[in-house]
Amino acid sequence: MPRASRLEAELKKQFAAEVVLIPGSDGIYEIMADDRLVFSKHAARRFAEPEEIISLIQSHR
Repeated sequence: MPRASRLEAELKKQFAAEVVLIPGSDGIYEIMADDRLVFSKHAARRFAEPEEIISLIQSHR
């Protein structure tokens, strides 16, 4: 979960928001913002970079 922890720190720094890590099974790695799916590793078949997630969250606001 080091990748998720790094993303958590970046999101807290960028948005001053509450970030909750919820462990899943089978490599689930989804990013939700305001109850909307922003990124799914399963759908994209890859991990996202922190800058990409920040951009996606900003575009969903």
